[in-house]
Amino acid sequence: MALPRFFGITGEGGATTNTRAAAALIAYDVPLDVSRTLTTISGDGITGTKVTWHLAEKNARGESSLEMLKIWDDQEYAKANPDCPIVRMKAAFVRYAELVRDIQQGIIHLFAPSVPFIETHHTQTAAAMEQLGHPIIGVAYGTNGYKFRFSQSAAADFALWTLPFGELERRLPEALISYLWCAFDNHRVMVDFIKDRGPQFAAVQHRGRTAYVGADMSKDQINQLDRLLYRK
Repeated sequence: MALPRFFGITGEGGATTNTRAAAALIAYDVPLDVSRTLTTISGDGITGTKVTWHLAEKNARGESSLEMLKIWDDQEYAKANPDCPIVRMKAAFVRYAELVRDIQQGIIHLFAPSVPFIETHHTQTAAAMEQLGHPIIGVAYGTNGYKFRFSQSAAADFALWTLPFGELERRLPEALISYLWCAFDNHRVMVDFIKDRGPQFAAVQHRGRTAYVGADMSKDQINQLDRLLYRK
């Protein structure tokens, strides 16, 4: 079955504040824009740190990052293209968030499988396996936390999922399981990077104007910005 193609005519790369969307597009071979990669801002009018990821115009297949971002939240597109890798990666992130929420709220339902099973403690793995066509057939709780159980027919995908780093991509570079694994791993790396990097710019508001002060700006540059921002 042919996968949907994402062709754009704008000539512009995509940018998003949604780290999960960025992680999915990178997994789908869209590189980050090497000239700026990300912008991080904190300060007036911003809750926490606002992160914007800047993506290259297209991937190696010529598919537009801007078009991919447009369909990320397009429910009609998702209904019409349920097998699209972007759609499936988003569904995995959504399902992962649902499982985490149910665990945190103590409302996850425990039930026993009716057939032989294999299991995982990892919520992301469970969410990915569902997208690969393996429904959860049981949930248990033990000393290591919750265990998500699957039919033994999922064993082959479990084996692929736990290959040494980089091996899954090498073996099956365009398989859904590779896209899912990379999306989750990209997200982990990107979140860690944000935490380590901190904000690049501080937002300062005055009289309806907002200026962004760079963390590495010189005192002369900041003084000049102050004069512009606070002009009467």
